[in-house]
This record gives sequence, structure tokens and C-alpha cells, in this order.
Amino acid sequence: MQILEMQQSDLESVTSLAAQLGYPDSLETIKARFAAIGKAEGHRLWVARLPDRGVVGWIHVNRTNQWLIEDPVAEVCSIIVSDSYRREGVGAALLKKAEDWATENGLGIKLYTNAKREKAHRFYEHSGFTLKKVSHVYIKAALKE
Repeated sequence: MQILEMQQSDLESVTSLAAQLGYPDSLETIKARFAAIGKAEGHRLWVARLPDRGVVGWIHVNRTNQWLIEDPVAEVCSIIVSDSYRREGVGAALLKKAEDWATENGLGIKLYTNAKREKAHRFYEHSGFTLKKVSHVYIKAALKE
């Protein structure tokens, strides 16, 4: 397995994997976001590629800004592994890449996970993460003028 920087040519597979986890966006939307992230500082995107299988997982990590109540950290924005390759070391390899990048940049690492993803919680705990808190997420659409 290779962990490589995400390329434009990976985006069809990335889009398909995102849909598997409940994030069904169009390829055009993912391409636009990929272009915007590519211009932003502090973001890293990697894919896990298997010979003869292509992209079987991906991870997006972002260096957070300084907060008054917290130092900057590397935040795992998303990590997605194909249903067919879970528990095969793909997620661990992607997470290791993110942790190595965080360490190289003098950062701790954190992530958020949906409360219903119990298998993911066990994976993160097995990977050395500890549960800090449980939160609710509220969102309000931008107001149009």
C-alpha cells in the first residue's frame, strides 16, 4: 500500500468513497473544493492506493488556527476507507501519515467523529486517541441579502 498526496486524478474515487460514508457530493463539487484546499495553507490530503485496486481510502488534515483557549493542532477533517478494506490497515496507515505530518510541524492531533460510528471510536482509541468530550453540532445557513 502507498500513501500518496491526493491528485486531481484521484477525485472520482474520493467522491465515491465519500458517498459510501454518507457524503454524496457531485464530482464537480469535490473538484471545486479540492482546488480551493490546494490554494489554502496548512491543509494536507493523502490517498491510500493499493496495486491493482486504486484508491481505497483518503484523509484530509488541517492545521487549525490559534485559539485563545487552545494551541494550534492538526485536525483530521475527514478519514474515509472503503467498506471493502476496513480492518485491513488502511485507516491506520492514513492516520500514521497524518500523525507524522503533525509531529514534523510540532502539533498535536485531534479529530471529531459522529456519535453513531462506534467502530470508528474503537479504532481511534486503539490508535492512541482518548475521548475528550461529547458535543452537539449546530449549523445555520448563511443569510442571503
